[in-house]
Amino acid sequence: MASRRDFLKYSLLGSAAAFLPTDVFARLRPLSETDGRIRIRGKVSSGALPVKGAVVSDGFQTAVTSSDGTYELITSSDARFVHCSIPSGYILPVNGKGIAQHYRRITPRSNGEFTASFDLSKNPDDDNSHVFFALGDTQMLDKQDMERFHKESIPDIAASVKQYAGMGMFGVTVGDIVFDKLDLYPDYIEGVAKTGLPFVQVLGNHDVVPGSKSDEMSAAGFEEKFGPAYYSFNRGAVHYVVLDDVFWFSGYIGYIPDHQLRWLQRDLQYVEKGSRVVVLTHIPVYSKQHERNDKKTPSNSIVVTNREMLYRLLEPYQSTIICGHTHESEYIQDGGCSIDIIGAVCGAWWTSDICGDGTPNGYAIYEVDGISLNRRYKGTGKPEDYQMEAMVYSKDGKKYLAANVWAADASWEISLYKGSDKLGLMTRELTKDSRAVELFDGDGMPAKHAWVAAYMTDHFFSKEVSEKGVYTIEALEPSGKKHVLNYEL
Repeated sequence: MASRRDFLKYSLLGSAAAFLPTDVFARLRPLSETDGRIRIRGKVSSGALPVKGAVVSDGFQTAVTSSDGTYELITSSDARFVHCSIPSGYILPVNGKGIAQHYRRITPRSNGEFTASFDLSKNPDDDNSHVFFALGDTQMLDKQDMERFHKESIPDIAASVKQYAGMGMFGVTVGDIVFDKLDLYPDYIEGVAKTGLPFVQVLGNHDVVPGSKSDEMSAAGFEEKFGPAYYSFNRGAVHYVVLDDVFWFSGYIGYIPDHQLRWLQRDLQYVEKGSRVVVLTHIPVYSKQHERNDKKTPSNSIVVTNREMLYRLLEPYQSTIICGHTHESEYIQDGGCSIDIIGAVCGAWWTSDICGDGTPNGYAIYEVDGISLNRRYKGTGKPEDYQMEAMVYSKDGKKYLAANVWAADASWEISLYKGSDKLGLMTRELTKDSRAVELFDGDGMPAKHAWVAAYMTDHFFSKEVSEKGVYTIEALEPSGKKHVLNYEL
């Protein structure tokens, strides 16, 4: 699969429309300008009241506001933004379209001074209980993709939002917002605005400026619309961190640069040990995709190559890392962290209504209570209880009933019943979803993107059956929550 994605990446870069924000080359300042330091001063307040203890950063250093809400940072021209890690109890500031505005672009005066203040609104509700919606790979390439996003995905998300009326909520798109077409950003923004959610964004490998030759310049288009590519904020008892793990060099690998790790180390010093930290990235910090494809090691474009450094920083915390990128579902543990790789909003690049592993086009919903996270996956256009798909296949002259349970991790138990009789646990196996095979495997299939393929997946469970009748598949989560599906043979 990695080779197919490499083909995709390089073939589309050549045809992508030029998108070069005006500040790309402005960043290459004369040495006389970059030699000096910039002094940033400001205040974090809520109306007339100062906010003490708020963390403000230039992406390198951090400062904490004093009792009068003021702070000071000494930075350089390498820093492009100053951003406030919005404290718990305050509302994430947004623009008129709901896009997060927790930052200021650094534009120093001739004397090397810059002022950046933040006026925050107090959250009238207790934000210890809140909900966030995680969108993986919306990835629109053209008007047809965008039309599906607006007509299918957005109404579905908006309907889910209504179910949590009265609770604090936000949305996050975990990268590949568009498909190398940065001129589609405004249409994406118009779409998420209709959900009524405040939205934060993660940089994906298809969100870089087409034709960029260096990592430093690659995020310019993203930054122009969404601000810094890495930052943090707080909600209730949870500290949220957005990271840029796409290291770009006309190609890309999963990698978190040293300056970003040093920033994270400084950012986390203000977070109580043992608390919940949720990290939002595009490229998975780790995936077992290579094992499913019978390879010894993962591709550098599929996982974060220096993930051990991240694990070390997160070690004192209860950490969940939420990622996209692979257009499939995978929920694993690695390095002491829970890693949630969520299915794609666009599925198999808008060619059907499922991903290559059979996960429906959709998004994840996380219900937060204190430091507890409860996740579920919502298929676009599907009912709330649609959490698996069943199918029958034959092997060695025997018939098997199988279930693709896309949200299942290693702790789930999948059982089969016939009437009231429990036939036992179903066996996890490595295979392809038959629906994905029919849609994607074959010459010239699918017509729009012939390189799309069905993936080997291990969230498949099967058990031999022989008699006709109605069978019940039960998927049991560790919390005790059950999902059931009846299948008549």
